[in-house]
Amino acid sequence: MMREDKFVQVYVTISKENNETQYLFTVHPNRHKKYFDPVHIGTLTIDSENHFNLRTATEWGTGPQKNEIDARLASLFAYSINKCLTELLTYDVPELSFLAGKLQYREIDKVAMDWSKAHGPLKLLNALFPTDKEMGVPYLHNNATYVLQIVEEPIPITDNIFLRSIMPINGGNFGSVNEGFYFAGEDIKQLKKYLWWELILPETISQEEFEDHMEGRIKGLIYRKEGRLIYTNSVETAEDLPFSLWLYIKKRYNIMPSFYDEDSFETARTLSLLQGEL
Repeated sequence: MMREDKFVQVYVTISKENNETQYLFTVHPNRHKKYFDPVHIGTLTIDSENHFNLRTATEWGTGPQKNEIDARLASLFAYSINKCLTELLTYDVPELSFLAGKLQYREIDKVAMDWSKAHGPLKLLNALFPTDKEMGVPYLHNNATYVLQIVEEPIPITDNIFLRSIMPINGGNFGSVNEGFYFAGEDIKQLKKYLWWELILPETISQEEFEDHMEGRIKGLIYRKEGRLIYTNSVETAEDLPFSLWLYIKKRYNIMPSFYDEDSFETARTLSLLQGEL
């Protein structure tokens, strides 16, 4: 297997031992053949239950090559290498075929973390090293910038309101081992229920606005830096969102989702009041 762009080619070799399969990623120069020698930049290990662990030298600065070579590759060709890695992981690894098109190797600061649900070692890391506590970015290595994420298509609500999936790292179905990330699952439906969703509104909500009108009233909704609204409960369709959120959206934007008309909206409001949800 091989993926390339105009700067690099990333090759994959496969080895098997007991119940594990290892994919070794090697980067080669594409055009300037003498600029650098082929370098091992990552290893993906998959066991028989689809647990997998990905470690990349471009991110962690570790591996069989000298660190300065890894650092040079990471700085000069990181975008190209990570683009090729994403393509390989998303489309070319047979054991991950159930996730075809749903994996992305992306910036870790786009991933949410709930430290309250983390395992002890992760909590210890958070205590020992400075982290972005608002987003909960794991601080595992100075060069840690990317993480493998499950990506789902956005759930549309209206033309300018939708839900975008993000992957929580909470030490349960997702975690870290030896500075690599893994998750366990048998199919995308099983994994999807553990995703969180970012609510994209027509304009950014301030923290004051959130505290005055949403905090404590919309269960499962939390506020993150730069006005990001994260819904942490399981979602299959937009109808799974709490009615209190629709009430806020209607008051602020005079918008209702397609599955409500005025009569059904008022009926839902009455039921929510009777059930003490508003």
